[in-house]
Amino acid sequence: MNKIFITDGDNKVTLLIARQLARKGIIVDVGASHKKSIAFYSKYVNKKIIYPNYLTETEKFKKNIIKIIKKNDYDLIIPLKEPVIKILYDIQDKIPKNTKLALPDQKIWMKTFDKLETIKQAEKCNVKTPRTIYETDINKIKKTTKNWNYPLVIKSRYSWNFTKKGPKYAYREYAYDEKDLETKFKKYSKINGIPLIQEYIKGVGKGMFYLVNKKQIIAKFAHQRIREEPPDGGASVCRKSVKINEKLDKDSVKLLKQIDWYGPAMVEFRCDEKENYLLEINGRFWGSLPLAVFSGVNFPYLYYQILTNQKIKPVLTYKEEVKARDLYGDLLFLYKVFFKRKEKYPPRLKSFLNVITTIAYEDVFDLKDLKPFIAQFTILIMHKIVKKLQ
Repeated sequence: MNKIFITDGDNKVTLLIARQLARKGIIVDVGASHKKSIAFYSKYVNKKIIYPNYLTETEKFKKNIIKIIKKNDYDLIIPLKEPVIKILYDIQDKIPKNTKLALPDQKIWMKTFDKLETIKQAEKCNVKTPRTIYETDINKIKKTTKNWNYPLVIKSRYSWNFTKKGPKYAYREYAYDEKDLETKFKKYSKINGIPLIQEYIKGVGKGMFYLVNKKQIIAKFAHQRIREEPPDGGASVCRKSVKINEKLDKDSVKLLKQIDWYGPAMVEFRCDEKENYLLEINGRFWGSLPLAVFSGVNFPYLYYQILTNQKIKPVLTYKEEVKARDLYGDLLFLYKVFFKRKEKYPPRLKSFLNVITTIAYEDVFDLKDLKPFIAQFTILIMHKIVKKLQ
């Protein structure tokens, strides 16, 4: 029986993977930087391991994670988030040979992590992307974007920037006119380095999800975003499974083959009435993974089968019109629509009615494993109360 270790126990996706694999008889240990991590409350987790916070104690984490792997003699390590993926690449020569990292070659992964490189790869295989400029001179940027419609998106080449103090998440910004663009470009550059300036695509966010092995599609899935948090563009907090769009599927597969991808990947598009635009590739398991499982595609176990060289029957069909939500994220969406309004946020009443009438699976809720759901809301509510009292 194989024994695996999954990082980021505070992540609902880690919880989902642990549940799916443990139900197949696999021993699953989970690591996190604090004892109140959501996956630690699951009955499906064998051992809960606390390690240093890799965002604030990167070097300590590196030393500690190597000790954890050697001590427990794991067959497989599944990292979840970009920072820990990058760190594991950095120390992979120190990881025992009998322990496998659930990752593609680092050069391949970087083609998904570096958004500018992703755009270049898309251009090579004629996959359409939003107009984008990467330039240090603000005057050249203003000249190039003169005829672009505002708002413009300001975002880092990398979702995470690796500094001497540790990995820092790079949030996106929106510029609403030329003056705003200049101000925010200069401020953003000082914090996150030179950003990409990109036209904002109005339309619907659509995700194409894949599991790839030796250029063969083992599983695929599609969803459509219903709500995002923040409301003007971010992670999907409510979404539904939809029929595979042939054009999006063709573009996604073409791009994944172009970069020689291996493993799970989310190819994200923004679609208006006329065109589909590639936004990015997430070269890892994605936040909306529970929806795929609820719809009949068990990505975690299929990936495990690939990693352990088992025979696999591709899963290319699933239930459509299945909805799933992150209830806490949905409530946060509603809070911001009502009390933290911005120009591009949806109407209050319409948003309220949409949220309260949604019938959907919940990402964390599981009748056979209730503690994580109860703990999630207890911890979040207590955190908010403490924050208010400070």
